[in-house]
Amino acid sequence: MKKLVMLLAAVSAALCLASCAKGDAISGKWLASSVITADGREVSVLEMTADLGGLSADEPYVAYRFSGGVAQLYMNDEVLTGGYTISHDKVFLNVDGNESVLIYDAENDTLTTQGMGIRTVFRREGS
Repeated sequence: MKKLVMLLAAVSAALCLASCAKGDAISGKWLASSVITADGREVSVLEMTADLGGLSADEPYVAYRFSGGVAQLYMNDEVLTGGYTISHDKVFLNVDGNESVLIYDAENDTLTTQGMGIRTVFRREGS
């Protein structure tokens, strides 16, 4: 029994190393898809921006691109670059000197940011 447990632990460690070597789960481009307000309402990014008195004619564009530890944040015509690390379901992000944490939901394939009671949900491009 002890040998079986040791063998399973070794196989598990090897699988983890193999999957880590292939890249991380969040590689790719993520688009802001919706905002969940402090009172629990889910609204589109466009609706939230209009509520705040921002852009009204065009959908505001907010996206992240992650690849090999490098993160890029796209906000309309601006691009900011930084780095990220992943620990379990948390993505620790440092872009343009600002640190934040995103939560990765593998089951729903979403990334979520939270601030001031508002959560922004990002979905992988093409999903």
